[in-house]
Amino acid sequence: MEARPRIVEVLAVYSAVLAVIALLSYALLPAQAALVAVVVAAMVWLLNASKAGFRYLTESYDANSEYLGIKRGWFDKETAIIPAKNIAEVRAVRPLLLRALSIGSVYVATTDGSVHVLYNVKRPENIVTAIRPAATGQAGGG
Repeated sequence: MEARPRIVEVLAVYSAVLAVIALLSYALLPAQAALVAVVVAAMVWLLNASKAGFRYLTESYDANSEYLGIKRGWFDKETAIIPAKNIAEVRAVRPLLLRALSIGSVYVATTDGSVHVLYNVKRPENIVTAIRPAATGQAGGG
């Protein structure tokens, strides 16, 4: 299963949060405080939007029952192939606002102690189910 980080949906959620912060700030705070709150929220939005856009352009994932492939980089390409037998734990994390769009992150812990994160993937539970049977089958549990 080939996957890429999502950008449009994530930016829509960030924009909605920014709009709510702006409306609440102007409704509840004095003018200068509201302006500061909106500027700070806009800076946080810009930072998160930049990270999401960069990940969209530079990352892709390939998950199946045999391995997990992670490709990263723009100038320096990095590819990590993690065999299913080396995967100790797989977990999907879906924040509240992204849950409605079926977007989340997948945390993969390996037997050597490293943790790999697949950010903002569509339907993270599909990646978990694609990897988990082989990982739990190798460990002897299910």
